[in-house]
Amino acid sequence: MARIVCLANSYKEKGRCIAGIDLDTSEWIRLVSSEPGGKLPTHKVSSINILDVIEISVAGDASDEGCQSENQLWGDIKWKKISRMKSEDLLDYCEDNRVILHNFEKSIPIEYFRTLPRERWKSLQLVHQTNITFEYTIWPERREYKACLRLNDSKPLYLSITDPNILCRLDNNEKISRNCIITVSLATPWKKDNKCYKVVAGVIEL
Repeated sequence: MARIVCLANSYKEKGRCIAGIDLDTSEWIRLVSSEPGGKLPTHKVSSINILDVIEISVAGDASDEGCQSENQLWGDIKWKKISRMKSEDLLDYCEDNRVILHNFEKSIPIEYFRTLPRERWKSLQLVHQTNITFEYTIWPERREYKACLRLNDSKPLYLSITDPNILCRLDNNEKISRNCIITVSLATPWKKDNKCYKVVAGVIEL
């Protein structure tokens, strides 16, 4: 069993991806299934909210997809909510945001991870941003939202958003605070260019 605080319940290939920090080890866990791509069934996990502390059964290491060392197989899709964490308590878990997931770019070539020992791989990071903004591009049938992160003196970093709650609020033209804690996740390699793209998988306002 593991006791994690949920920091992402995001869209993933017509399913969901759950990720959080194990409160007993302070290590990240990304829960994946044996389904192709590791997606979790939406109907079984959609009621897990960011900041929920849940108790879950973890069946062991799952495929790391060449870049995701935090992946753990969720053997049975049972879980139990035991409490909630306060937003401000997460500040202790935020990492230095001068570099987000290995570099200053929106993606990482999968080959990069072959140059690192596996214990140095990182595909999840909790970041505190005090001046984040949310922008969109209008397409014929939808809006495409991105979060704009500002990392010290480097150029702004625009990342796609996969947090269902924030996407719904943006669609409803709700104002989102500039002061947020965000979960940045590294996706599996995109077949067209063999790069792993960073996404904002969870947003917590302060």
